[in-house]
Amino acid sequence: MTGGCLPPEEPFLPVDDAALAQYADLIAEDFERYFAASSEYFACMDATRQIEFERAREVSERHRQFLERLDQLGLRAKAAVGQEP
Repeated sequence: MTGGCLPPEEPFLPVDDAALAQYADLIAEDFERYFAASSEYFACMDATRQIEFERAREVSERHRQFLERLDQLGLRAKAAVGQEP
């Protein structure tokens, strides 16, 4: 994973109503933290996507140059993947 984006941990929501009542404020804070972290996570994923898109574009250009050089050397058939020479 290039960007190191880690999804946020989901808040714990107790099933027991007594625990829910006792920890309602902490649980509410956990949900707020989760939503804030989700926004940061999505931003990280967007940035990583852009970085990887640019990298793929650069690799594609190198691939085009590779094939062009093979054509110049008369070796294009050697690079035919999945075909018999």
